[in-house]
Amino acid sequence: MAAAAPAAPGEAKRPEGDEWCDSGLGSLGEGPLGPPLPASPAAESPEPLADSAAWLRHVLSFVTDEGDTALHLAVIHEHLEFLESILRHTERSPYLDLQNDLGQTALHIAVVLGLAGAVRRLRAAGAAVAVRERGGHTPLHLACREGHPACARALLGTPTDPRDPPRDPRKEEEERRAQLDSVNYDGYTPLHVAVLRRDPELVQLLLRAGADPDRPEPSCGRSPLHLAVEAQSPEVAECLLRGGARPDPRTFSGFTPLYSARRRPDPRLPPLLRRFGARDPPSSDSSDSGDSGGDSEGGAEDSEVSAGPLPPRAERGAPATVPRASRPPQTLPRPPRLPPKSLSPTRTSTTTSSSTAGAARPEGPPEPPRMDSGVPQSPPAGGNPRRGAPTPKIPGEPQGLWGVGGNKAEAAKDMAVTMGGHRGTPV
Repeated sequence: MAAAAPAAPGEAKRPEGDEWCDSGLGSLGEGPLGPPLPASPAAESPEPLADSAAWLRHVLSFVTDEGDTALHLAVIHEHLEFLESILRHTERSPYLDLQNDLGQTALHIAVVLGLAGAVRRLRAAGAAVAVRERGGHTPLHLACREGHPACARALLGTPTDPRDPPRDPRKEEEERRAQLDSVNYDGYTPLHVAVLRRDPELVQLLLRAGADPDRPEPSCGRSPLHLAVEAQSPEVAECLLRGGARPDPRTFSGFTPLYSARRRPDPRLPPLLRRFGARDPPSSDSSDSGDSGGDSEGGAEDSEVSAGPLPPRAERGAPATVPRASRPPQTLPRPPRLPPKSLSPTRTSTTTSSSTAGAARPEGPPEPPRMDSGVPQSPPAGGNPRRGAPTPKIPGEPQGLWGVGGNKAEAAKDMAVTMGGHRGTPV
C-alpha cells in the first residue's frame, strides 16, 4: 500500500501536464522551465525520450485563436529560457517565421517590446528580417517607429553568437541593404519613419549603416529633408545634411526644403538650409508675397517649376501692355435726341426754330410738341397732369396730341387735315 500510494498522484499529474501544453503558456513564470511530465522511475529506459518528443510536438503545434505560436508567446511573456529551449529545436527552420493574425513574426513582437536580447537571439537562429506584417512594416520599420535604437542595432549588426559559423560578409551586406531599402505600404523606408518620429539617434544610425539620405517617398516625391522640415525638427535636418543629404532636392511639384521652411513657423530652419548651400532667391519679400517675376532666379525658386524659370512675358506671346498715360480716352458717342414723333400715320414733325434746334434741352418735363405751322401749342386745361409720361392707348377713345383726355376739338381738326385737306391748311 505504501508503494502504491505515490503512483496515484503521479498518474493524476499527466492530464495536468497535457492541459498546461494547450493553455497558451499563460501560466509561465520567471523560474526555470521544468519538464512537462514527471520523471520515469527507470532512468535508463528510453521512455523519457518518447515523452520529450511528445512534449515537443505539443509545443510546436500549439496555436492560439489569434494565431500566436509557442514562440510568439515565449517572446510576449519574455520567458528567455523557454525561448532558448524552442530555438534549440527550430533553428534555421521555417517555424521561426510563422505569422499570427496581424502578420507578426516572433521577431516583430520582440522589436515592438524593445527586447534587444531576444532580437539578437532570433536573428542568430535564422529568423528572417525582411518579413512584412499587416501594415507592411519590417522589423526595422517597427524599431524606428517605436524608438528602439538597440533593436535597430541588433537588426543591422552582425550576429555575434560564438556558436554560429562565420557568415559571408557579402551576404550580410545584401541583407542589410534589403532592410534599409524596404518600404511599407505607404512607401516609407525606415529612414522616412525615423525622420517623421524626429529621432536624431536613429537617423544617424541608419545613415551610418548606408541608408540613402535623398530617397523620395512615392506620394509627393518628398525627400527625408522635406519630411524633416515639415516635422519642424532642425536637429534631424542637420543630421541629414551632415550625413550627405542634398540641400535643395525637389518634390514632384518642384518644391524645395527652403520653400517649405520659409512658410513654416520655426525660424531656425531657413538659416540652417542656407548654411549648407540651399539657394535663396534674390528678393525674399517679393517671392514670399507671390509677386516675383517669372524671369528672375527668385521666381524660379519660389514658383518651384521643375522645367526651370519661365521666359519673359514678351517671349511667351502675351500682348504688350500700353502705359495708362498714353492710352486715348475711350468715350462712346451719345445718340442725338430726336423730337417726339406725331401720332398721325402720314405726318412728320416739321422744322423747329433754329434757336432751339442746336441748344441743349433743359432738365425737367419734356417740351410739348409743335404744330405744322410752327406755332407752339399750349397744353389744354384738361390735359394729362403727368406731362411726358407714356399714356396707354384705350380702344375707341380718340388719341389727340396730348393723349387720352386731351383737347378733342384739336384732335378732330388734326384728323380732318390728315384725311381730306392740305397739309398746313386749316379746313
